[in-house]
Amino acid sequence: MKKISNFLSIILTLIMVISIIPMSAITSNAYVYSGECGDNVTWSYNTSTYTLTISGTGDMYDYSYNNRPWESYEDDIKTVVINNGVTTIGDWAFYDCDSLTSVTIPDSVTTIGDYAFCGCDSLASVTIPDSVTNIGNGAYLHTAYYNNANNWENDVLYIDEYLINAKRSISGNREIKDETRIIADKAFEFCESLTGITIPDSVTIVGNDAFAHCYGLTSVTIPDSVTIIGNDAFSYCSNLVSVIIGESVTIIGIQAFYSCFKLTSIMVDENNEKFSSDEYGVLYNNDKTTLIQYPIGKTGTSYTIPDSVITIGDLAFFHCSLITSVTIGDSVTTIGNDAFSYCSNLESVTIGDSVTTIGNGAFYECQSLASVTIPDGVTTIGDWTFFLCPSLTSVTIPDSVTTIGDYAFIDCSNLTDVFYGGTEAQWKKISIGSYNEDLTDATIHYNYHIHEYDSVVTVPTCTKDGYTTYTCECGDTYMKNMISATGHEDLDVDAHCDHCDELLCDHDCHRGGITGFFWKITNFFNKIFGSNKTCSCGVAHY
Repeated sequence: MKKISNFLSIILTLIMVISIIPMSAITSNAYVYSGECGDNVTWSYNTSTYTLTISGTGDMYDYSYNNRPWESYEDDIKTVVINNGVTTIGDWAFYDCDSLTSVTIPDSVTTIGDYAFCGCDSLASVTIPDSVTNIGNGAYLHTAYYNNANNWENDVLYIDEYLINAKRSISGNREIKDETRIIADKAFEFCESLTGITIPDSVTIVGNDAFAHCYGLTSVTIPDSVTIIGNDAFSYCSNLVSVIIGESVTIIGIQAFYSCFKLTSIMVDENNEKFSSDEYGVLYNNDKTTLIQYPIGKTGTSYTIPDSVITIGDLAFFHCSLITSVTIGDSVTTIGNDAFSYCSNLESVTIGDSVTTIGNGAFYECQSLASVTIPDGVTTIGDWTFFLCPSLTSVTIPDSVTTIGDYAFIDCSNLTDVFYGGTEAQWKKISIGSYNEDLTDATIHYNYHIHEYDSVVTVPTCTKDGYTTYTCECGDTYMKNMISATGHEDLDVDAHCDHCDELLCDHDCHRGGITGFFWKITNFFNKIFGSNKTCSCGVAHY
């Protein structure tokens, strides 16, 4: 009995001790897990309330489907609270949180990342603040909200003013609901049977890849309300012929019309302060100093860059397979990355002397390009610049070049001659990147002189042809632009040419003496009676 009594005493003592310990202390080792999820953003998870809280300022980190720091608790998380100050919700942030039913997003958030709430099977109610300007691909895919057929309107899913997604099966011409403000990333991607789309004036942003791979689209009008056209917004719309861009667009994303092979015209409202177009439907910045995109489907075979252009933008002529020649004037200083890549029929390109920068891959896979001259101001030939140009037989490189990038001349199998402006010693100092054997194995012609000609015009006369003489300081000279002699004109009654005053007739009708006197008398009466007589020189005498 004594042992039992002692045991009971111990139990009672423990109960008394526990009764005076705060409940928070009992659970203190289990209820808080925390860490970083942004440069200035932290997370904490409360196991007793099943609440994940995101706090701090700035952007959350982006994640993949399997590396979130709270992944161990995602099956239990019921509530997510994002505190004011956080500006983005990272990619895959709350992916597959099966028990999540409530999310609080503050007005500080501007971006909801790709697949941020994807697979949240219990998330049936969604509220997005007006501050959000970008909703990533699949942000609400396979949530309870997404799976509820009652939330879809004519096969299109909206959340408040946001168009989230459209079913790929939609077809024909469609109108986006009025008051829609944002078209989310990839909202209509792969809607292959969509043939037309009407975007209301309420829309301000067309998201990244919003209409990518919509093969049936033939024309698009971007209303004046839109300010941003996202990256790849209409990429691979292979039957898109024309685009009209409204006056408020300030951003056209990278490759917005990439691989639109039938596109012949991109026209911009004349009141747009950021972009412009010419009469041919070529897209420029407002003052036409940057050529942004030459429509891929234009039928012309040659093009001269206007004198206003300073920069040929990245991918400006990408995949323009119909064009055979381009003239780049002296105003241009920069040719962007991949500017002429995949121009498979481009045979010749004239690069003006003012060009100092040729971007990576600028002539990538220009399979018909036979020769090219690099101007004196260029110091670097970038990576992949002339990759897969099998027709290239010669290249002229000035002594200003100090670097030739990796793969710059790979697969230029017919390159036989390199005309280099410097000495052999200078050539050996050039930093030539990997896989340029087609260049280095060619015959290098050192001290090659690139002629710079001054021109003198000789105008034509009545009897001599006109021409222009071009002379280089090295002494090389040639003539071209021949203009035929004008010939004598406007012979007067004295048989002199009005241009050069040369006497062209020595017949009796123009001589002095008795013979000339009788001609003049006869001409006088012929003039009175309206008759005339023509000399064999061609002058009519009255």
